[in-house]
Amino acid sequence: AFAAAVRFSEEPHGWLVFLGGSFCGKTHLAAAIGNYRIALGGQALLVEVSSLFDYLRQSFHPNSDVSFDRRFQEIRAAPLLLLDNLKESSTGSAWAEDRLHGLLNYRFNMYQPTVLTSTLDANSFALNYPSLWNKLLDSSRCQFISINMPPYRRISKGSVRAY
Repeated sequence: AFAAAVRFSEEPHGWLVFLGGSFCGKTHLAAAIGNYRIALGGQALLVEVSSLFDYLRQSFHPNSDVSFDRRFQEIRAAPLLLLDNLKESSTGSAWAEDRLHGLLNYRFNMYQPTVLTSTLDANSFALNYPSLWNKLLDSSRCQFISINMPPYRRISKGSVRAY
């Protein structure tokens, strides 16, 4: 996973997908990719998926100074988008699912570099996002990394330790 993140950060082409349990390092790797690209003078947007939709919904408030379309276009066109914590499709609203599908479909069709992280395993990912899964099976444009590690945060007898 680390080597794939380094390669992608050097030349962010296509999509990189990190799958694995909570606290196995997926978000850490995605953030490192984004920070590296920013340090090189590029742009990157790292956002947790549910927070993304909260951000988009804010444009519907009467006092919003930006339209939904403008805000959504800014996210779609981000030079590097890192979407963290893609959950089961049934956990969001139909509106959110539709926006997510539109966002990811656009980025895939426009060959925009994208990093996804999810706690879903490959089978669950395929069941929850069949249309996206079929796109991601294109190994010339996408790389899946399953991180099969125990959580790096563990609780031991009354104290919290990071390993």
